Amino acid sequence: MQVCGVNTNQKTIKIFLSTCNVFNISIIIVKDKDENHISELKNFMSMNKRNNITKWLVAGASIAACASLIWIIFPFVQQFFQSYNTIAKVENTSTPLEEATIISDEPSLIEQETESLIIAEAKKSISSKAVTVKAIREERETKEFIESQTAETEIKQENTQTENKKETPSLKESFNSHLSADYNLLSSLEKKTQKKTSFGVYTGSSTGELIASNEKSSDFVYYDASQLRNDIMENDGGQYNIPLTSDNFSNISHNIPLSFGLSFRKDLNQYISLETGLVYTYLYSKFRNKYPREELKQGLHYLGIPIKGVVNIYSDKSDWHIYFSAGIMMEKGLNAHYSYIYHDNNRNYSTSSNENIKGLQWSVNAALGFGYKLNNSYSIYFEPNINYYLDNNQPLNSRTQNPITIGVSAGLRYIW
Repeated sequence: MQVCGVNTNQKTIKIFLSTCNVFNISIIIVKDKDENHISELKNFMSMNKRNNITKWLVAGASIAACASLIWIIFPFVQQFFQSYNTIAKVENTSTPLEEATIISDEPSLIEQETESLIIAEAKKSISSKAVTVKAIREERETKEFIESQTAETEIKQENTQTENKKETPSLKESFNSHLSADYNLLSSLEKKTQKKTSFGVYTGSSTGELIASNEKSSDFVYYDASQLRNDIMENDGGQYNIPLTSDNFSNISHNIPLSFGLSFRKDLNQYISLETGLVYTYLYSKFRNKYPREELKQGLHYLGIPIKGVVNIYSDKSDWHIYFSAGIMMEKGLNAHYSYIYHDNNRNYSTSSNENIKGLQWSVNAALGFGYKLNNSYSIYFEPNINYYLDNNQPLNSRTQNPITIGVSAGLRYIW
């Protein structure tokens, strides 16, 4: 049998067909001996052979290019992994970079430059870490030094306190005495800064009904009451001087005296004060006789100036305070008004008169006062008092008949 014009046996043909099948070669079997067909077959085979050779050349070139590329890149990849392992080993073991070595079988210029860059970066990282470690160590040493110094200072203070306690066993008593002295000093300063001047308005009254009667005659007796009655009937109600003596009347009554005043107080220190002011007092009395039927009404007006000394007895933080006062008062009679009525059968005779009051009325007094502070500027007070009026030849009134009187006054005080 001939294949492509070549005499071959059957075994050779099988090998040929297998090879063609592997390399994808088309086989055309010709049974006859036509020369044209044989030449075409030869041309086809030669062309197929050239194509196969081209394919083999392209494949070989590709393989060669890949091998060259791998041969070029492989040292860089190997160097990279070696450098990476070296840096990781240096960072984990914290060993100086100078002791770490990178071994390369065939170092090139590019490898040396890459290695130098990697080493520089590693040095920077290690130097920054070294600075951080150094700062942490310094901070820790400083903290330990401060703690040691503080501990030593506390030990010294404890030793000093122990020694002081041994040397001064009455330290608590000394502290209490100093505390008491400081409290007294603060109290005195506080009291010194308190407002020391006050102005008050008050009203009051007194009565002598609890005291035994002590009738006194008056200096306002001009002539006998019977002569007055005759003069009134003759002149039919003219203005006359009116006699006033307790012997001329069988029934005498006095209203409770009323007083209104202004006070001015000045503190000399935290315990003692002086007080003065003006006091107006009105005294009203009635005198009657059943036979002859006659009635006399009397109104006396006095203006007095008291002078008192005040001692503060008690005060607390709730603004209550108690004080005691005692002093004298001088009063001057401003006016005496009289109204006289005489009844004769079915006819009434009347007359009135205004007289001056001669002389001065002196008295002594004492009072126990209770005050309550409303705020920093105002306080109210209440004063039970006792008074004794001297015999100064004044018109007959409740105070001349009962010289010892008990009264009460209350008012509002402004403090600054």
